[in-house]
Amino acid sequence: MDDATLIFAAMRDPSATVSTAMSDPNRSIGIVRTPPRAELDPLDPAVAAAFLASIAALSDDGLLVQPLVLPRAFVDYQAETGAIMAKEAYGALRHLVEDPDLPLDPAVRSRVRQGAAIDDVAHAVRVAARHQALGALEEILGKDDVILLPTTPFPACRLADVDEAVFPMSRLTRLANYLDLCAISVPVATTAIGLPIGMQICARHGREDLVMAVAAKLQAAMQQRNLVIED
Repeated sequence: MDDATLIFAAMRDPSATVSTAMSDPNRSIGIVRTPPRAELDPLDPAVAAAFLASIAALSDDGLLVQPLVLPRAFVDYQAETGAIMAKEAYGALRHLVEDPDLPLDPAVRSRVRQGAAIDDVAHAVRVAARHQALGALEEILGKDDVILLPTTPFPACRLADVDEAVFPMSRLTRLANYLDLCAISVPVATTAIGLPIGMQICARHGREDLVMAVAAKLQAAMQQRNLVIED
């Protein structure tokens, strides 16, 4: 956490010192917003257990935890963000992905080429809808509030088990991309075979200070618990 705090501080102000960059333990923290458990499904049982333990840890630390009410499902944010990214990536990288002689990763080539099928009108509609959602963000998240949710719907997996033709790992993180949130992932538990489980903490654009403060509290609380979740 200390390293992440320094990196965020340097990105915002290269002249920041170590003492000014560290999280203020007395910083005002608003409400910790958490999505209803059912809205996260499908969710690995180990991740679900770690999520509930993280909520309990922050609540025990005195933070107010209340439900997060989103106007759309997580899969919708994932799909819309993915379409915007694909369209813009194809526009910038078309000359690369359409050159069969270039040694590109086939999964990357396939993802970028999906943008070729998205017309300009559909893209403009998506971008306008995103800007409208950004304008309505105050209805979802206060300036001192954070969102707590799992980083991925399952624990870290082995490289050999990754299927790049599907994108389950981004289902819960695209919300931050779509709404221009800042975020950090904190390891909070491990599985019985030692694979890490992370929780992400998100806040409004420019509130890295808030994200880091809550992340520090969560990390300290979960390190004390040393949570290992059996299969």
